[in-house]
Amino acid sequence: EYDKIYNSKKNQVTYNYRDYLKSRPTDYYSQSELVFYDLLFDNEKEALNLFEKLEHNDIDLRQYMDREDYMDCTYLLAEEYEKKKEFVKAYCLFGIIAECELKKPYFRHFMVEVIEKLKSIGCTKLHRELSPDRHIQYLETVAGYDISDKLNAALFKKIAEIHIKSGNFDKARYYLEIGAAMDPSLVGIRRLNEKMAAG
Repeated sequence: EYDKIYNSKKNQVTYNYRDYLKSRPTDYYSQSELVFYDLLFDNEKEALNLFEKLEHNDIDLRQYMDREDYMDCTYLLAEEYEKKKEFVKAYCLFGIIAECELKKPYFRHFMVEVIEKLKSIGCTKLHRELSPDRHIQYLETVAGYDISDKLNAALFKKIAEIHIKSGNFDKARYYLEIGAAMDPSLVGIRRLNEKMAAG
């Protein structure tokens, strides 16, 4: 839908719309629109550079965009950070989308994909950038949004795995029990319990 709308706009105003946005560096509405525009029109590197510059100056895009555009823009940003293997950034941005969705539905059925991103990044990729303690904090933050039982179960299972590696079996059992209660079909519970029994 955005391709149709913005390609149509682009054909009408190809003369200087992006240049117009760039010419207004102190207008944060224009700069926020420029981030979104560049993401839509294959200028991802420029979009990320500008987004990070705005962030560095404590400029929050949500203050200068309508809610729907902000959520779409945030999803595209999260995807780009995931491609760059900046998983903490991607995870946080996907988490923001989930938090916004809980307050007022917009993504609706598309949230399934956001949930899968949070599960995949949180359970298989965040450890590359974070210490075990920080990893647990990030997982607990998203679990606290209470987005879905299946997501929370997967995140709690991952927290249990981190505690097992640290030898904190009591905490591991606590999180495994919560995860199993939320999702009885959660796989790997028996293996982790056997690992603790053997350890």
